Amino acid sequence: MAKLLHVVFSVFFLLFTFFTCAKPAPADFKVLLLEVKPIQVTNGEPVTVFITVKNIGAMVGTYQYNLLVDGVSNRTEAMTLDPGKLQIGEILLNNYATGTHVVSVGEMNSSFTVSEKIVTREVEMKYGNKEVGGPIIGVLGGFLMDFSPPVVPLTINKIRIMGMLPSSIGGDVVLELWNAERKMIYKETFPDTRFPQKTDVAQMSGGQLTRWTEFQIPNITVSDKFFVHLWKGTRTGGLHLAVDSTIENQHSNITTLSGDKIVEPAIWTSTNFCTCSFVEKSECNWMIRVTGKGDFPER
Repeated sequence: MAKLLHVVFSVFFLLFTFFTCAKPAPADFKVLLLEVKPIQVTNGEPVTVFITVKNIGAMVGTYQYNLLVDGVSNRTEAMTLDPGKLQIGEILLNNYATGTHVVSVGEMNSSFTVSEKIVTREVEMKYGNKEVGGPIIGVLGGFLMDFSPPVVPLTINKIRIMGMLPSSIGGDVVLELWNAERKMIYKETFPDTRFPQKTDVAQMSGGQLTRWTEFQIPNITVSDKFFVHLWKGTRTGGLHLAVDSTIENQHSNITTLSGDKIVEPAIWTSTNFCTCSFVEKSECNWMIRVTGKGDFPER
C-alpha cells in the first residue's frame, strides 16, 4: 500500500511540475502573401501593397516589418496579432518613376509597373520652320518627300503644300502617299487650279509665295516611314514648289519617267528641272507638311 501511494504521489508531482513550469510557445509570425494592386498604372496613379501575416505561435505578439521598394527602405510598420490569427496590412505608394519596381518584405517579393500616361493629339511633320515660300522651283516630273512618324501608328489627315502655277496651261495634279517600300497607299487627282497662279498677286508678297494649299486625307494610317509624292508630269510650265534652303536637304527628291514607270533619278541634274529652276539638292527642302494624329506620352 505504501508503495502504491509513493507511485501515485510521484506521478502527481511530475504532472504538477509539468503544468506549472511549462511555458506556451512564444509568438511567431509568417508572411503568407505580398501583393501589389494594381500591378500596372500610369504616371501619378497610386498602388497599394498588401501584406498578409499570420501568428503561428501560441502567444499574442507584435510583428514589425520593413517594406523595401527597389531595395530601398520605404517605411517600417507593425501589427499585433493573437495566436493563430492573420492580418492584412496596407501601404499606399505613389509618385514612382516610369518603369518596373520591386517591393519586398523579408523573403517575399512582388512588383508593379508605371507607364507614361498616353494622350491622343495632332502633330505636324515638317523640315524647316519657314511659313513663307522662298525660292520657287519647278521640275520636269514629280516632287517626292519622305517622313518618319513621331509615333506609330499615326493617322494622316492633312497635307499642306506651298506651291504655285507659273502659267495657265492647266491639267491635273496627282497627290500620292507611298509606304516605306514605295508602294502607293493613297492617291488623289485634282485640277492644278487648286494652287495659286504666279499672276495672283494676292498670294504673293515681295515676290514670295504666302499661301499654303491644304488637302484633307481620309485617315490613312502608317506605321513606318512614308512618302508624299506630287506629280504633274513632264509638261513645261507645270507645278512649282517653294523650298526651304535654310535646312540641309535630307528628305526631298525628284521623280521622272523611265518608260512607263515613275522613278527617282540617280543623279540630280539641271535636265530634271524647268528652265532657270535648278537648285543644288542640299538646298532643296520641299515645303510639304503632313498632319496626323497619334498616341503620345503626356509630358
